Amino acid sequence: AKDLQKNTLTVTHARKSKETVTAISLEETSFIKEPTAEVSAQYRYHGELITGVYTQNTYTFSPHTPLMEPVASGQSLVLYQGDECVGGGIIR
Repeated sequence: AKDLQKNTLTVTHARKSKETVTAISLEETSFIKEPTAEVSAQYRYHGELITGVYTQNTYTFSPHTPLMEPVASGQSLVLYQGDECVGGGIIR
């Protein structure tokens, strides 16, 4: 988590809740190529690719399998089609 007012950054593996992540909202999106609905995504450097659906009109990525770990606001979510990076955005 980032707190710009306090100028702090919190990094942890602990989860705030036991809920799973079923959708990730993005802001400041940028695309090299318009993605099809089915894409792979990566939100951690060298993290595993997760498959899911990107909905362009709501700027939302929905993984096929709910994520069991939290995603942090401010991290990048990069979208791929096959081996090709098509774009991404900042997690809200």
